[in-house]
Amino acid sequence: MPILIIILVLIAILAAFPVVRDYIKKKRTVSVSYTEGLAAMLDQKLEQAIELLKQSVATDSNNVDAYLRLADLYYQTGDQERSAKIYERLAVRHNMTPDEEKKVYQNLGYYYLAVGRNQKAISMFEELFNIDKQNIKNYEALLSLYYKTERWQDCEALLKKIEKVQPDKNRLAQYYIEFGKQIFAKNPDSAISHYKQALTYNRKSVDGLIALGEYYYKQGEIDLAIKIWNEFLEYYPEKNYLVRRQLERAYYDLNQYDEVVNLYEKLLKKAPDDTGLYVVMAQINEKKEDLNSAIRILNKIPVEKKKEVLPQIELAKLYLMNNDSQKARQVMEALSEQLKQK
Repeated sequence: MPILIIILVLIAILAAFPVVRDYIKKKRTVSVSYTEGLAAMLDQKLEQAIELLKQSVATDSNNVDAYLRLADLYYQTGDQERSAKIYERLAVRHNMTPDEEKKVYQNLGYYYLAVGRNQKAISMFEELFNIDKQNIKNYEALLSLYYKTERWQDCEALLKKIEKVQPDKNRLAQYYIEFGKQIFAKNPDSAISHYKQALTYNRKSVDGLIALGEYYYKQGEIDLAIKIWNEFLEYYPEKNYLVRRQLERAYYDLNQYDEVVNLYEKLLKKAPDDTGLYVVMAQINEKKEDLNSAIRILNKIPVEKKKEVLPQIELAKLYLMNNDSQKARQVMEALSEQLKQK
């Protein structure tokens, strides 16, 4: 009886030997092709790495890392479509780690975004929230997609979530400003609430103050628009070019012409090197047909700024209008020589 058992065991071992041998060979092949593929990647031998990793996944379909690296290599070599197909196959698997899932969803999300498949991109970034609720870039990508697809309620909900994870108040302000701009045409009242929300995060927001002033101006509340834009100038006199034309227009609407001159005179004290202000003030005097005052203003430009092209052209024009062709010629000749030297 014992002999019979021994014989049966030997037969079983012999029958199982090919299976065991193939399994061992398979594992060895996977290990070699995978590690050699990684080495080729490090050496920047991308095509060789692709072939080795293809061998690896062909013999071991459970090697998720090999698939991820292969997808990345396809992307690097310009084959984004094949890269995306690998990620799509991985997306339906259940044997990935959270980090692997993040990489798959993130890469697919940005791929779909690049090729204009917005709904598919949205689903990928929404999946990411189940895995990683702290990644600001993913929130921003999804917010941008909600804008494109006009999912305004989803935008509102997402902004509330972003508030909890975004420590940068300036960025938070920018989100609300952008949302306000997106919906302004269809819902200006909602837009202004978002501009005001933005200013609670950053009272000195450049875009926020400009946008809020524009809102009030378009609503006919010109005094409020002027107040907001003047507040902007208190914070950023050197950026006056962003609102000075709007302010000029608003003062003219109210027939407050002298306020325009006062505005520019105040600004020149705060930003004495701003040649644009000199040109604007000269143009105002030109409209009043006070050519001598306009010329005097341009001649007050600081020496180190006198060589800027626009003020010189404006000055030559004023000399011609004032029947002083000799000085106009001198200005243009000096400008011509200056441009030749560049």
